[in-house]
Amino acid sequence: MIATFKRHPYLNLLKIMIGVAFLILSFWGVDWPQLSRSLNQISLGWLLIVIASVIGGLLLKIGRSYLLLKNFRAPVSLRKAAEAFFMGQAVNILLPSRGGDLVRLGYLSTDQTDRFPEVTAALALEKFLDLIAMTVIALGVVAYLPADRALWVRSWLLPISVIASV
Repeated sequence: MIATFKRHPYLNLLKIMIGVAFLILSFWGVDWPQLSRSLNQISLGWLLIVIASVIGGLLLKIGRSYLLLKNFRAPVSLRKAAEAFFMGQAVNILLPSRGGDLVRLGYLSTDQTDRFPEVTAALALEKFLDLIAMTVIALGVVAYLPADRALWVRSWLLPISVIASV
């Protein structure tokens, strides 16, 4: 990494400038007084719980990805699994489609092209587990929804999930 930084200083400077430009654009149009009022109303305890749950969720997803890859005989280091996960998340934020999964697939199989089917199967199983989890959560939330929304979940979401699973 350091050798790359020394070899391509202008490219790295360009990357930093693009990142700063995106950061500045993300603050464009923010209503600062309203943001300040909203932040003053936040309970510190709940904020810490939310931050811990987000970090915990990310760690669990990285661990799941690592274990699936390991069990599919596509061994990667935990660090590489984490790098691939965060690269995929970054691409999913920037692109309107799920291109991040393709980036993860490419990143994880660059060193071991003979393991491409195993990496693909591990990522596909990961997405299937996400589908099952979201369906179970949606069915659990149905009890708290208005009747028309609950009917929609039962008549559309459940059959679509079953069809996608098949």
